[in-house]
Amino acid sequence: MADKDEHTRLFPGLARQLREKTDEKTGEAAPAGGAPAAGQPPRKGNVLPLRPLPDDPGPAPQTWADDGGRRRVSLRRVLALVLLGLAVLAALGALVWSAAVDMDALRRSYTYRGVNRDSRGVTDSLPLPEDWTAAAPMGRRLALASGLGLQLLDEDGSELASCVATLASPVLRAEKKAALAYDAGKATICVIDSALRSQVIDAGAPVLAADVSAGGGICYLTSAEEDKTALTVRSSQMSEVFSWHSKSRYLTTAALSDNGQMVAAVGAGTNGGAYQSTLLLLRTDSETPVADVDLGDQLVLWADWVGGSCCLVCHDQVLIYSSAGELLGSYAAGGKTITGVASGGDFVLLSLSEGRTGDRDMLVTLDASGSVRAELTLGCQASQISAAGDYAAVLTPQGLRLYDSGLHLYGQLEEPGVLTRCAARDDGSVLLISSQGSALYLP
Repeated sequence: MADKDEHTRLFPGLARQLREKTDEKTGEAAPAGGAPAAGQPPRKGNVLPLRPLPDDPGPAPQTWADDGGRRRVSLRRVLALVLLGLAVLAALGALVWSAAVDMDALRRSYTYRGVNRDSRGVTDSLPLPEDWTAAAPMGRRLALASGLGLQLLDEDGSELASCVATLASPVLRAEKKAALAYDAGKATICVIDSALRSQVIDAGAPVLAADVSAGGGICYLTSAEEDKTALTVRSSQMSEVFSWHSKSRYLTTAALSDNGQMVAAVGAGTNGGAYQSTLLLLRTDSETPVADVDLGDQLVLWADWVGGSCCLVCHDQVLIYSSAGELLGSYAAGGKTITGVASGGDFVLLSLSEGRTGDRDMLVTLDASGSVRAELTLGCQASQISAAGDYAAVLTPQGLRLYDSGLHLYGQLEEPGVLTRCAARDDGSVLLISSQGSALYLP
């Protein structure tokens, strides 16, 4: 206490400020002299900011060492920028690596790691039934059509499923999730899906054309007595989901979109005595056409959906329409004849011939807007073409050539006069058909 009284005596101004601050905080009047009120304990630990005295120089300048909070924030920002830079470098490295490394080749090496193949990359040949007339890949399986119906074979040649029916002139269509075979001019349709379910459908009238979508749905055209043509769509479960009857024109071909929600149908008729072709675009949830496009006197040979667009191949040109019926683009053959067509994942493959010798046959790939992606002069005849994923397979008298959609040579197999058919698959492998049976080419 003596020390406190001594400080009060020596620094009266400081003691007075201390009393005033304490009184403002507690709301009580402090007795004169700075002593605590009666019955109140001494105030301890009250650390109050004081007004600087006139001769107080003020706070010392702040230094980097004193600002620990700001330093931590700055370090966090630097660390975040470093991590962001590393992420960008990793992304760029992944892009460069994926461009340099053939991802499909890696996938094939894993998928077919236990499959025997020779030095050329051709697997052992598997025998096929003697009565088959058409073959097409259904994913990694093989669909075969014959006079006895439809068969699905596994990779080792064993039969997985069959659909028995008499098909005098079978026409085969196959995608990853389903395959169908129908008898042209008869009412029978055979279907096998990826779940190995088989069904024989009685169309009720002669089938004119049929198609299977990537999603496993099917559509078909039949001739009708009262109407010129009837269009029927079935889901992947084979239940009928849509039916449309054409009374004013004959429908010659139809294509079902991958999701099964759109149908493109080509009609043929006359206008003033002249041939007229039309394109009908229909949604499977409405009987009112989305678009009815006049194609003039064009003779449509092939129709399909490619990348969400409807592609029509005529004798000397290709027309590409949106799902709303808008013309997106076209390609003119320029005096050449379109001899073959196939559709890949997002492109259309064409083979064109300029003369009978075939020594100047060309390949052309178009994207979903009708723009030319690539052109290539073969220097020989293209006997048959196929496309899947990003790959284009071409069968020539000398053997097989495999390209990507940019028509860069991806693989080549010399088999003069041996191969009768090829079918590209989306992983870059090619199904080979010959008189000895079926095999795979794994580039």
